[in-house]
Amino acid sequence: TLSSSSAASDVYKRQPFIYAILDRSVVTDEGYEDAVRALTTGCVDIVQYRAKEKTPEERRRDLVTLIAAAGRAGVPVIVNDDPELAAEVGADGVHLGATDPSPGEARSLLGPGAIVGVTVHSVKELSGVDRSLVDYIAVGSIFPSRTKRDVPPVGTDLIEIAARSARGEKIVAIGGIDAGNIDSVFDAGADGAAMVSALLSGDVSKNCFTFKEIVDRRRA
Repeated sequence: TLSSSSAASDVYKRQPFIYAILDRSVVTDEGYEDAVRALTTGCVDIVQYRAKEKTPEERRRDLVTLIAAAGRAGVPVIVNDDPELAAEVGADGVHLGATDPSPGEARSLLGPGAIVGVTVHSVKELSGVDRSLVDYIAVGSIFPSRTKRDVPPVGTDLIEIAARSARGEKIVAIGGIDAGNIDSVFDAGADGAAMVSALLSGDVSKNCFTFKEIVDRRRA
């Protein structure tokens, strides 16, 4: 069931889309507001907030800043792992891993208009997803990833399998994607590309400009 929220609908109309993962293990406290500003005024169509090392209070504070900036730009904000926090701060949705609450639990908490996404690493995990409950499926790690060194890369074949079997949900490629290989994930059938390091390392505004040029060319 694809979300009915206007921000989510706008994302799905833009093909392909850029999905930023704002990982607080990569972004310093000093650089956080600049990164938020660059992402929400640059190339990015959707932002996931991920902060496994931060306290609940720090996460709430970060999310208030992010949601305010993203709201002005019409960019949906997804919270990693925590449907309750997403509901509390008024985020647009949640991203779930294998050990998190189920998509059904998240959907019942956040409502039919929320964006609910999951990660899969294999064909077996893909086959276990209840597609009626999710808006997107993130598949990966496609390439070797600096932020997920323990996840073996699966290549673009899993994107093709996921895209062929999709029933309305979007397919998001994740893991080691950069300006040199992003076209290959779209060629394999991904609707979106999720990135951490390629967007957040170095000059975030410049990185955004690079990826905006790539997706604008594909959208033309």
